[in-house]
Amino acid sequence: MGKLSPKMMQQITVTFELCGGARLTKEHFAVIEAALTDYSEGDISTALQSCMKHVRGKMTIADIVNRIPKPANARPSPEEAWAMLPRSEYETTVWTREMAEAWGTCSHLLNSDEVAARMAFRETYSRLCAEAELRGVEPVWEVSLGTDAASRESAIKEAREKGRLTADQARGYTRALPEPTSKRDPPNQGSTRRPEAADMKAYIEKLKKEMGVKF
Repeated sequence: MGKLSPKMMQQITVTFELCGGARLTKEHFAVIEAALTDYSEGDISTALQSCMKHVRGKMTIADIVNRIPKPANARPSPEEAWAMLPRSEYETTVWTREMAEAWGTCSHLLNSDEVAARMAFRETYSRLCAEAELRGVEPVWEVSLGTDAASRESAIKEAREKGRLTADQARGYTRALPEPTSKRDPPNQGSTRRPEAADMKAYIEKLKKEMGVKF
């Protein structure tokens, strides 16, 4: 990161010329270098190769930046973010704060007008992401727990694999998961299942009566 090497600047120059961009001056180089200072030269080179294949018309700095590979835990695009949103209280979602805030402003539209909800989400989410990136705020991933245990486990596992949650965060949520509702009862024990913590006292008293013991 930082100052680009002469070799990198030469690749940028050649790509701009071949893609119909402006002839680069010393001032242009300074602007380009400032715009790309946060990226590795390997990622910039990958983006330039993509520009060579896909840019039609005059290439811009935005064409390069938009093609730089994003890390796995980067903010999703508006379309990716929309697809990741929960559609019911059963689903567990691992999302960014921008996704959660944008979803809160349009979720009331989902049952009546999904198209309007999607458009409202995209507009708000794009604005929030642009503001966060302008301030240099890194994405913060959070867990919105649904009621379905299987959904929780798969969502948290996927988020951990993609680097959106740390190992400690994932373990913390996994330890808190209730037993899956689909788990079969042990043989010869009827349909008794593990009670919720709030029912534990009543459950113990019931067991004492059934067993005819006092303790």
